[in-house]
Amino acid sequence: MAHGAYNHRNMPSPSFIIVDPSLKDFIGHHFAYDNSVAEAAAAPGYKPVVLGHCDVVPEVSGVLEVTPAFRRDIWGRHPRIARFCDLPAKAGARARDLGNWLCARDFWADLRRALARVEMVPGSIMLAHMITMKHLPAFGWGLGRFFAGGPGRTVILLLRYQAAFYDNPACAQAFRRLEALAAQGHAIRLASDSGRLADQIGLLTTLAVEVLPIPHPPPEPTHAPPRGSRLRFASLGNARDEKGYFEILQAIRILQMEPLGLDGLEFWLQSNHPQPDVKEAIDAFAADLPPEVTLIHQGMDEAAYHAAVQAADVVMAPYWRSIYEARTSGVLLEALASAKPVIATEDCWMSDELALHGAGILIPDRDPLALAEAIRRMADEYAAFAARAVADRPAVLARHSAAAVIAQCAAPAPPRRPGRPPRRLAVFYPWDDVLANRGGASLRVNMMLNMVAPLVERVDVLQQGHAAPARRGNVFVESAGRSRWHDRLRRVLRLATWPLLGRAGFGQELLLWYHLERLPMRRFRRRVEEMVAASDAVLLEYSFHASIVLAAARRHRKPVILSQYDVLSHQVSSSGLLRRLTLAFEVAALRAAPHAFTVSESDRAAFLAGGVESRVVPNPVDLARSQAALPLPPRRVLEEAFGLSLPPGPLAIFIGSRFGPNQVAAAHMRKLARLCPSVGFVVAGACMDPVQERNFSALGMIDEAALIALYRAAAVVLVPLESGSGSSLKTVEAMAAGVPVLGTPVAFRGLEVESGVDCLVEPDMMLWPGRITRLLANPVQASQIGAAGRQLAQALDYRVVFEAYTETLNLPRDEGGAAAELAGLEASLLRQIRSAARSRGATALLEELPAGPAHGDAEDEAPDEAPGVASRYRGQPLHPAVQGAVIDALAQSRLHLAMAQHMMAFQPPDLSGLPVAEELEALEREIEGLIEQAREGRAALLARLERQAGDPALPRAAGPACAILPAPHATGEARPYPQA
Repeated sequence: MAHGAYNHRNMPSPSFIIVDPSLKDFIGHHFAYDNSVAEAAAAPGYKPVVLGHCDVVPEVSGVLEVTPAFRRDIWGRHPRIARFCDLPAKAGARARDLGNWLCARDFWADLRRALARVEMVPGSIMLAHMITMKHLPAFGWGLGRFFAGGPGRTVILLLRYQAAFYDNPACAQAFRRLEALAAQGHAIRLASDSGRLADQIGLLTTLAVEVLPIPHPPPEPTHAPPRGSRLRFASLGNARDEKGYFEILQAIRILQMEPLGLDGLEFWLQSNHPQPDVKEAIDAFAADLPPEVTLIHQGMDEAAYHAAVQAADVVMAPYWRSIYEARTSGVLLEALASAKPVIATEDCWMSDELALHGAGILIPDRDPLALAEAIRRMADEYAAFAARAVADRPAVLARHSAAAVIAQCAAPAPPRRPGRPPRRLAVFYPWDDVLANRGGASLRVNMMLNMVAPLVERVDVLQQGHAAPARRGNVFVESAGRSRWHDRLRRVLRLATWPLLGRAGFGQELLLWYHLERLPMRRFRRRVEEMVAASDAVLLEYSFHASIVLAAARRHRKPVILSQYDVLSHQVSSSGLLRRLTLAFEVAALRAAPHAFTVSESDRAAFLAGGVESRVVPNPVDLARSQAALPLPPRRVLEEAFGLSLPPGPLAIFIGSRFGPNQVAAAHMRKLARLCPSVGFVVAGACMDPVQERNFSALGMIDEAALIALYRAAAVVLVPLESGSGSSLKTVEAMAAGVPVLGTPVAFRGLEVESGVDCLVEPDMMLWPGRITRLLANPVQASQIGAAGRQLAQALDYRVVFEAYTETLNLPRDEGGAAAELAGLEASLLRQIRSAARSRGATALLEELPAGPAHGDAEDEAPDEAPGVASRYRGQPLHPAVQGAVIDALAQSRLHLAMAQHMMAFQPPDLSGLPVAEELEALEREIEGLIEQAREGRAALLARLERQAGDPALPRAAGPACAILPAPHATGEARPYPQA
């Protein structure tokens, strides 16, 4: 192997140092990796230096110049601790931690001695590519001295094992030291060879984790076997359970029992260095070894291994997803680079590689039956798979090569890569109104769900209370009840804090209580753990449950966005001690969250004073609500459809939830009504119980359609808030409605407004009656202020503001969704108005209302979450994308849920002229016929399978495997991958 020489100025070449403590023999891919990278480093002029194990065998050192450096490989235990590491429970864990620390100490001592003999000029690179928890702490300790030894040095640490290897206190401390060195300007780079691993490890550090190619150069591929010869399926690498060895043996036995048996098939199974349980399975299998199976018990050098790859027709890699979900496989990559079709496990790094290039079949995790079916299918369609594997080989070699590794190491560090888009989200919400869409918090979380839910497969929401599980589209909501001890403990806290708060501060202890109440509840903690484990990302609303949710997210390495709607501690005014305790919980939560969002600059500044940085994502507004058309004038909708009593005259309104400052503001509205008898004052929301006085009405909670109508009927919106933090969603919502807004400075907190231009700001409540009278007497000014306020609110539309969520989660844009949302909102408003009018018996009003877009009255009979099948899907085939809605609809019609799978091709008849009852009866008769057809089809399928089992000449039914058959393509073109 040629080494880097000297340049034309006779200056020494920079060194490319490869650190591999496990380079000792030809077992594994250590030699192949190190040799190929060293050769590629010499080509552009680097001087390759390979630091390997002290006991490197002569066969390796005869081919590759290796400097013996390390006394143990990456897996070797420290001799002083080895006998204690197998102790049970905490004793064994502490012994392993101490052993890892001692191994890291010895590793750095070995590395430092070896580096002292290496000449490192500026531009030298050190690539340490076998880093585990036994090595990463050593780099945290020693790299400061390494960089002090000379300028222009780069260190690249390749972390290629599960993120759990690096998720411990010692590695966390190492990450912090490496981050500090990088902040000082030193060239420290973290890398992995798997995009999935890079995403997971990236959650443990603020450093970017890049993805390096995997250099495994294979020889030229062999041609397909001649027709009539046996097809050879190979399992390569030493025999380990996580490599699917058990499943391979079981699949061979399954194939033996089929009518075709193993005819036309043969299997080469590398079985060297088996684990004890795997050895037992091999011995039992060898006792009745089929002649078509060859067990290879000896290890292979590089030449023998490549010969085995080339002699195979198909490579089997049914690796366990629990181990290989993010880890790479050299066997699979060398198979693809040798133009061999593969059988691999779905939803893991291997399936990601097959989506890019190569050909093969993906099977479910640990499923020997699916593996047997995939083997048979591969045999039946081998020519097509082999042709496509050959066509994709150049793309594999271009992407994964030693030259590509050197080029990336020599280039500047790439920016932090975006994470993989999540498919499933978990949302934790501390109130019981997540689907009510009423009140500031509920409105915000609903707009957030409207933004992200269409971009993922499923959203699971855990709210408080005892409501039954509910569903809206792909958003599934469940409630977490409280134990019988909950109210008792709450009373204890109230009694304990009474001396601090007194009567004036009664209730302010709840903000601390909400942070504490769930800590002793095991059922809640278990449900949080389950939801976090099943999700790809977590959205935490408020800091109340942060200690539980963030701990689960750390254990499962899931990203978290914590949205803090207010500075909660600012609402605790009667006790400095209680205020500080509440603030401590808030700050601790925001500091621990990977991503922290606050709703205003003032909130961000308040938390920054506590040492916590956050991103401002202001309270937004849904502009579609202000654009939605009402079928009737707003006063008629409110009074005749919903039966709400409104005072005469121009309306001044206030909307508020059951929140302390809102309740105080509602009381101010009542006082203002007495001072302005010519104006009607209306309060809506839970901030005040329903009441009717001369020119004052409190409506209580009202439907969404009534709320929109109330904004349309208002002449002015009042926001008489005396306190509050964050930003007021009700203020932005009122401005978006185009109505002039009069408020205190607190009402406009977090908003850049100009009084008299886009709103009216008046801190002195005694001056409000005159302000209101003058504004209503000047409609031109009121119209101008309302239009300017709406212009300001447009920049706060949730589709713009909440891009912070989609960017952080790396979700794609949802183009063209606003028009569909507006149409859906208008249809929903019409249904609400019709339903309210029908419940009040307002038949005259019902006759004036339009029938709605092609749905008629039938849809009014069903809630939004479970629309009627015949009414919603009349004249349309049922597509898999609406299968969930179909299942809900069938449940509403009392039909058997198990038959929903047969509805995919169902075309309902035109039933527009039938009443609802007759429509459902006709639908049930139609589905009964469909069920009978399904039964007949199932009987025919079973009969066909029985005939097939008795006649090998008949074609086999397609199995559950997913085929990856990329067609030949030009570089850069998108390629569809047909799936069976």
